[in-house]
Amino acid sequence: MTDKRIQYTEKMVGAGHPALADTLNRLSLAEHNSDGTHKGMAAILFAVQNTPVSLTGNTNEATLFSVVIPGGAMGANGVLRVTELWSWTASANAKTRRVKFGGVSFQQRSYAGGATGIGEQQCTLLSNRNSQSSQVAYGYNTASFNILTSGTTPKTISVDASVDQVLSITGQLGNAGETMTLEAVMVEVLK
Repeated sequence: MTDKRIQYTEKMVGAGHPALADTLNRLSLAEHNSDGTHKGMAAILFAVQNTPVSLTGNTNEATLFSVVIPGGAMGANGVLRVTELWSWTASANAKTRRVKFGGVSFQQRSYAGGATGIGEQQCTLLSNRNSQSSQVAYGYNTASFNILTSGTTPKTISVDASVDQVLSITGQLGNAGETMTLEAVMVEVLK
């Protein structure tokens, strides 16, 4: 990449000059659009929760985390990246976690792995498909980043991301005597 800084042989010229090139803003425009937004993909951190939230004592679905994603934040081709860390009672009883956008569940994972499984980390992606009202995510009822198998297809939803929408994470136990805990969560928008 060539040196984009103003050289001693050049005049300092700002944007919009009728005859001379913009040298004053040239360096910043190498990585930014004229409106200040980043060229290429940039991550924007929306929420972090590192305080554990537990579910125990019932088998009802319960919201353990939620955040409002402002309308238009994802743009037409943005991606929501949700990273979660879970712990739970080791048993063969189901522990189900869901990630929802605008009230629509787009990722669900039910774990009933027996006495050795005590938690997992998930990274869930929800991508706008060149439209703020059409999204695609990894297959439903599967673990993140596994191979899609017969009968499993990418999950598509239609939520209007041009207006504020709630992103929520829920938990549900198969046995009320057990516990599942959302240990940490991070929500980012990539665009």
